[in-house]
Amino acid sequence: MPNLSAYWLLIQYILIGVAEMFSIVGLLEFLYQEAPDAMRSVGSAYAAVAGGLGCFFATMLNNVINGLTGNEEEGKPSWLSQNINSGRFDYFYWLLTVLGMINFFVFLFFAKRYKYRVTKKTQVQML
Repeated sequence: MPNLSAYWLLIQYILIGVAEMFSIVGLLEFLYQEAPDAMRSVGSAYAAVAGGLGCFFATMLNNVINGLTGNEEEGKPSWLSQNINSGRFDYFYWLLTVLGMINFFVFLFFAKRYKYRVTKKTQVQML
C-alpha cells in the first residue's frame, strides 16, 4: 500500500467547509425573510437539524454502498475498502457527482416555482 497522507483530503474538506458556510448563511437569511413572524426563531433550529440530517444520510449512504458493492465471501472488496488499491473510490465519487447533479436540478425545479411572500410597504408622508 502506498504511503499516502490524510492531508490529501484537506483541500476538499476546506472547499466543503467554505461552501457550507455560504449556504447556511443564505439559508438563514431566506428563512428569516420568508417565515411567518411567529416562527422566525425556528429558522436557526431548522438549519442545525438539516446539518445533523446531512451527516446521518452520509453515513447511511456509506453503509448502503459497503453493503451493495462488497462481498467478503467471494473476495470482492467494497468500493470503500480500507485498502486504496483494491477499493473503487472513483466509482463512489462518480455516484456522489450524479447525486449532486440530481440535487441541483431538483433545486432549480423548486426555485423556479417558488413564490416569494408579499410584503406590504407603507409610505410615510412628510408634513
